[in-house]
Amino acid sequence: MRVFTLALCLLPCVFNAIVSAAEKTSALRGSAHEVESQKVQSGCDTYEEGPRFARHVERNKIFNVLSDTEINDVVTWMLASSNLNLVPYDTADLYTQNYIQYVYLAEPDKTAALAYLATGTNKPERRAHVHVSMAGLTSNPCIREYTVGPIDGTMTLSAPLQFGGISDIPFDARPTNTKEYDHLETLIVDTMTQLDAEMRDSFGTNYYPSGCPDDFCLTWSDTSPRGPARDLTIWFAFEVEAFFANPIGMYLTFSMGGLDTTKHALKLIVYNGQSFPTIAAFKTAYAANTLTKISNRPLNQFLKDNTNGVDWASMIKSPSPTGVKTNRGAATRLNSNIAAPEVMEAGGKRFLVKDSFVKYLGWTFAVSHNPITGLKLFNVRYRGDSVAYEIGLSEAIAVYSGVSDLVQASTIYGDTAWGLGASTKELVKGIDCPATGMLSDVSFLYDSGEATVLVNTICIFESTSQMPLRRHSDGDSYGGLPTTSLVVRIVLPVYNYDYVVDHIFHVNGAIELRAATSGYLQSTFWSEELRSETNTHGQRIGPFTAGTTHDHVMNFKIDLDVVTPMNNLVKTETKAMAATPQDINGVIYKLSNFEVAPDYATKVSKSSTIMTEQGFTMGHAPTMFSVVAKDEKNKWGAKRGYRLKIMGAVENIVADTSSMQAYSFSKHTFAATVRHEDEAMVSSIYDQSDTTGTIFKPKNGNKARPLVDMDRMLANKERLAGSDLVLWVNVGVYHHTHSEDIPVTLTNGNTVNIFLMPYNLYDYD
Repeated sequence: MRVFTLALCLLPCVFNAIVSAAEKTSALRGSAHEVESQKVQSGCDTYEEGPRFARHVERNKIFNVLSDTEINDVVTWMLASSNLNLVPYDTADLYTQNYIQYVYLAEPDKTAALAYLATGTNKPERRAHVHVSMAGLTSNPCIREYTVGPIDGTMTLSAPLQFGGISDIPFDARPTNTKEYDHLETLIVDTMTQLDAEMRDSFGTNYYPSGCPDDFCLTWSDTSPRGPARDLTIWFAFEVEAFFANPIGMYLTFSMGGLDTTKHALKLIVYNGQSFPTIAAFKTAYAANTLTKISNRPLNQFLKDNTNGVDWASMIKSPSPTGVKTNRGAATRLNSNIAAPEVMEAGGKRFLVKDSFVKYLGWTFAVSHNPITGLKLFNVRYRGDSVAYEIGLSEAIAVYSGVSDLVQASTIYGDTAWGLGASTKELVKGIDCPATGMLSDVSFLYDSGEATVLVNTICIFESTSQMPLRRHSDGDSYGGLPTTSLVVRIVLPVYNYDYVVDHIFHVNGAIELRAATSGYLQSTFWSEELRSETNTHGQRIGPFTAGTTHDHVMNFKIDLDVVTPMNNLVKTETKAMAATPQDINGVIYKLSNFEVAPDYATKVSKSSTIMTEQGFTMGHAPTMFSVVAKDEKNKWGAKRGYRLKIMGAVENIVADTSSMQAYSFSKHTFAATVRHEDEAMVSSIYDQSDTTGTIFKPKNGNKARPLVDMDRMLANKERLAGSDLVLWVNVGVYHHTHSEDIPVTLTNGNTVNIFLMPYNLYDYD
């Protein structure tokens, strides 16, 4: 089930080139070890960690995520002094009491943060962002969000935060959590107990939460959206490590809306593509053979007889007799037992990290994190100049396909509602993170009673590529530069999919945002009876498994502040034009091309400033977008800026439908808006339950409208020119599933990039 009970916080850490190996290990774990003055090799020069570095570290602490101590202090204060009638999470009842759901850093107001970063005065208050479930308000059950702070002073509670003018989020719009799953479990057990004879006949087993009496039993998972009535559909699979690849074509839908749990009940049964409104209807049809039963019954025996072990799609492999792991029965590859090449740092680290502050070959920035969206970078500067205030993933969605399969046909995942940032796990050195990488810990409170620390979740490392950054040779001369960069990586294994997200800083001033998908497929049941449909929406990839076509769209929030916050978005279009002989000083020069090709054409470029907020779709035409400083120019008179280059743009072909209104951002390649503090994300975790916005009709003048959507953000057409603008950039992949997706999808071929390239930023490279 899509549940994560984690707690994370970026801990203070110190790293430099001359710290001993033992000291490095201690520092990465959050040790208080510090060296007052350290010389660090940086290219051909050395620089010292002196007062200026310490000043940057201190000021960028405003972006440090909350420590576990700070989080627990906030919880203690809220329980005692908030006057919200809160009870501790562990003992709270979801449907009758008020309790705290999430706690993480409340990001400072940008204007106040920039003033403090520049002057060191008027430091913004350090506050916590708190989500509270308010079922105890029986006349108005809702979800509210507050800020609490200052954490290091006398705490106070803010007024409820507003989203589109709404502060009381309808209770049924909440993200699902362990408390609701515990309640749902009782309904599932009651239903499956009554269906035991049919389950054992079809599948050879049943769902046994208290202990499996068979070789392997059934397990379940759920999907979204749930709709305004909060109908929750679950699907069953064999309970093996790769259960995502072992669905059995059995689904249950429960009505879970409202506070009265006695009204929560089974609404629908789907078996082998056939639906039944009640348990009695299904049992009657099964006994009378008036439904089409699953072939190859019992299915668990068919699985054993037709696969190499019951967990045929698992990442876990058995060793061959030689001790060398094989490729699912294939011959061992020659030299596969020899260790792969590794990167080494002969001269030591060329980057420094202290608290949240990072410095690398002209780059400086602060690292932050929250359980909703994950990794964020703030105050990004290059050679001392401002580049961006904020960069980070804002949403990741996956939209599936199908008809009779309730899960595949209706699934629209907005992963921030499933705790995208909270899903992060410890990274593995040598695979997720190079052996030379520096690992940092994070902490937050998410669906839990207190904060915990999860170690080694963010990896910072210097990378090198075999492709030269630049080169030229001519005769006896040669000039070149190797490609090196600093990578800040997080992996977000939300549910079955893993998103590997890199923020990459190149030595030429370019920023690259790279994302790749891996993990298990959410597959569908394949049978002869369903062959036609499953082949239309995907294809068979296993004994009784089919993959379905789906897409992944990842949206990055990029708040560029090129030199200053006030920038322009410029569109440069290049078109063909007829080339004609030119009259120069009374003499017409005609090149030979004009003689043989009278329609000879050349290219012309025209640039224009985008005046108002809007979305853009980038096709194959040679169109370029750049963000340039409003008034700053380089030596040659060109406005200093950054060019946007997207490699992996994806068009969500179902984006312009009512079911996708909450994710209307996906209809654009990117959109540009004026920055507002109350437009912090491109979507809302509360729109996942009902992507049409119907649940918010009573609060929106009886108009169905999601809490947050890009269409509304763009509707007022604010003046963009000369403003503090934000780019919301989409990248993604279409996933046409295939047999090589077993056991898991691969990152190569499923990696996308956004480049922010210097564009007249300096006089020379």
